[in-house]
Amino acid sequence: MRVQGAPCRRAAAQWGPAEGERGVERLDGAAVRAWAQAAAELLVHAAPRIDAVNVFPVPDSDTGTNVRLTVAGGARRAAKAPVMLCSTREPSP
Repeated sequence: MRVQGAPCRRAAAQWGPAEGERGVERLDGAAVRAWAQAAAELLVHAAPRIDAVNVFPVPDSDTGTNVRLTVAGGARRAAKAPVMLCSTREPSP
């Protein structure tokens, strides 16, 4: 699946880099999958530290665990999703 033009530009405008920074013009499924997997792996180690400082909204010491589980689930889903390319450029005629 390929998505181009306005939808990708809207996403880039909302989630893009700060003014003056270079942003991503093209994002493919492999990059998203790699990012999601890396984030999930890093959260395995970071979750206990996040749990230890957790005080919002209640000090139940599970925010790191919840983030870890959510990101891991997203990474598993991304691994199974169809490949999609999103570009901020207009489609060629």
